[in-house]
Amino acid sequence: MIKFEKKIAAVKKRLISLQRVLVAFSGVKDSFFLLKTAVETLGKENAPACHITSGFSSKNDRKRVDYFRRRLDFRMEEIEIDLSREKVIMSNPRDRCYTCKKKIFSAIKEKARELGIESVLDGTTHSDLSL
Repeated sequence: MIKFEKKIAAVKKRLISLQRVLVAFSGVKDSFFLLKTAVETLGKENAPACHITSGFSSKNDRKRVDYFRRRLDFRMEEIEIDLSREKVIMSNPRDRCYTCKKKIFSAIKEKARELGIESVLDGTTHSDLSL
């Protein structure tokens, strides 16, 4: 088994141990790869996606989500949040991205609780951490 296949097998094993997950779905390749792997491993009812929209979302964001929806049958929860009411974000401080992500993931975690799902997955890769 090559290195990549071993990594995928480890991800699938971990997914099976979690049983049910909510995948934070941004509409880009990393989160789609994670979602596709989760749906193939657990089934679409046990691995729904959660997509956040806000006033900062673009038409291209929607197009990407729709593109992936045509390629995989999955269940999706959509949440719209109003980030323009967040004074900290709107004042544009250096840590605005952290504050915005915190708000987004708080909403996703709340949706997971509503669905009775304990684990939220995110497609962040190691290279994303340097941004």
